[in-house]
Amino acid sequence: MAGKLHPDSEFVVKEEIVLVFILTGLSILIFIYGILDLTVITGLKDNASAFTFLAAIVPAIYFFRKGFRNPVSLRINRKGIYEGNRLITGWESLVKATITQKTEGKWKSVQDNFQLVIDFYVGGGVKPFRHVIPLTNTQNKSEEEVMAAIRYFVGLHAATTSQTAR
Repeated sequence: MAGKLHPDSEFVVKEEIVLVFILTGLSILIFIYGILDLTVITGLKDNASAFTFLAAIVPAIYFFRKGFRNPVSLRINRKGIYEGNRLITGWESLVKATITQKTEGKWKSVQDNFQLVIDFYVGGGVKPFRHVIPLTNTQNKSEEEVMAAIRYFVGLHAATTSQTAR
C-alpha cells in the first residue's frame, strides 16, 4: 500500500461501491419477495411476514442513495488529514493518530466499530484537541491501509521539514 503512495498522491477512503450495490440488490429482492408473498403466494390476508419483507424497501433506498452519493469520507495527503473536504489537521500540528474500537454501549456487539482518533494542536494551544472519524465496514480501504498512509505522510513531512531546516 505505502509503495503506491508518492509525495504528490492522495490516499482517499470512500464507500465500497460494489458492496453497497449488492446490499441494494439484496434488499430489493427481499422487497419483491414481500410483494409476491402478499399478492400471489398467500393473498391479501393478514400476513405479518410479508409486511416484514416489504420493510426491506427502507434499506434498499438507503443503500441506493449511499451508492450514488459515494462521498469521500477520509482524505490523506501531504498537507494533512481531511474528513470529507474539510482539513482536520496539518502534519505540523498532529500529535498522534490511532485507530481504536468504539466500545461504549457496544459490549455485546459482534460488529466492528473502528474509529480514527486524531489528537492535534490548534493555534499553539497547550492541550491537544481530539477529533474522531468513524470507519465503517463498507469503506474501500482497511484500517491498516489508513494507518500506513498516515505513517507515510508523517514520515514525508518529517523528511521535508528536516531538509528545509538545514
